Amino acid sequence: ALQRGAAAAVVERLVEPAASRAAGSSPPAADAYDSTGSASSRPFAASSEAPAAIGPLVVVGDVPTALNRWAARRRQCFNGLMIAVTGSAGKTTTRAMIDHLLGSYAQGTATPGNWNNELGVPLTLARLRPDDHYAVVEMGARQPGDIAHLAAMARPHWGVITCIGEAHLESFGSREAIARTKAELLAALPADGLALLGDDDFLRRAARHCRCRVLLAGTSDDCRLRADRVEHRPGRLRFRLQGQQFDLPLWGEHHLTLALLAAGAAREFGLAWSEIAARLADFRPVARRCEVFRHRGTTIIDDSYNSCPSAAAAALKLLGDVEPAERRIAILGEMAELGDEAPTQHWLLGQTAVREGKIDLLVACGPSAASTAAGACQAGLPQRRAIVGRSADELLYCVPQLVRAGDAVLIKGSRIMAMDRVADALRAMLAGEKRAQTDETNPLCENCTLPTNEPHQP
Repeated sequence: ALQRGAAAAVVERLVEPAASRAAGSSPPAADAYDSTGSASSRPFAASSEAPAAIGPLVVVGDVPTALNRWAARRRQCFNGLMIAVTGSAGKTTTRAMIDHLLGSYAQGTATPGNWNNELGVPLTLARLRPDDHYAVVEMGARQPGDIAHLAAMARPHWGVITCIGEAHLESFGSREAIARTKAELLAALPADGLALLGDDDFLRRAARHCRCRVLLAGTSDDCRLRADRVEHRPGRLRFRLQGQQFDLPLWGEHHLTLALLAAGAAREFGLAWSEIAARLADFRPVARRCEVFRHRGTTIIDDSYNSCPSAAAAALKLLGDVEPAERRIAILGEMAELGDEAPTQHWLLGQTAVREGKIDLLVACGPSAASTAAGACQAGLPQRRAIVGRSADELLYCVPQLVRAGDAVLIKGSRIMAMDRVADALRAMLAGEKRAQTDETNPLCENCTLPTNEPHQP
């Protein structure tokens, strides 16, 4: 259990088992002490009462403080290049791309999973090895000051910001506030550092106040990392950068900026453009981030890990581009943490689903699902093709019966909605060939209901 104030037990293997130490291995660098040297003032103290199945526990007075001090110690021993990655969308894929490129030629450490908050970042830093040549640390933010806090801990040399979107509007209040928070990373970079930024109006303004060198990535003429001859087809993204042709096995044009940022970082690290292109050619998407599965004519786009308005719009555009497709189905969970903007943003999401996603059927769930359905119906989707559910649990009963051979299906939603369960149910159905013959004109199940009110604009 984790407790604040009183002693807390951190059930991470922060201290190696006594047997390992006796065998001659050295303990982790978590042995700093206060000047008093007392057990109560130590950042870490080994407990001999840990269950054997877990290993020794580490008893501390305050968990976040102890983690920060432990991370600072490991960071102090690190002499490689520290790269921090943030942004409203695409930061996990960008971090994975950079690690994929640099890891082919040097030893390094990268954020595992999405450990990008006040606990995940110090735990990532604790994994640093003194002989690492680089580290790629992902940073998220839920409120102003978060990036500044994480950057002070990681002390990055380079900073990468993908874009400024509408994620966490509930706590930030505006995109301007989000941009200011993300720009805290730029303020933390040294004068001889490097900022790699997506071609975003908010980021362009922030770059004017950056004291280090800035590389913009996009398709505008003044972008230093400028792509041309861009082509995006199902399963392929092609472009040219600095005369080098790139061909990536990725779905969706929204990956272009992420690939440019990663390629720019790798080039600055010392890789040749030809090496970067060859390595990106075998990059695979991070799990549940625009993962696409095809089985006997049915296409499943699993983008279920998280969602915000800009990311959902990009995924819907991808759905609209899928060919061939007998029908296009958007399964959209709640976009969380939008505050007072939630009804409007979900109504706009429904509009985008019809206009960009070219959907034939909408399945929406969550508190704002009716707004999503209303927006879609206003944009021209027949009301009988808009299904509203309360949760992913309800969709588990309904969705597998709706999907037929030849359909293209997008699953998208915020993490709190657990839309990955719906994606897994669909994949299991495809693998087992349990495909129902559902009436196209009446796609309902007993656990879902159609919106009863007339479509309206919030």
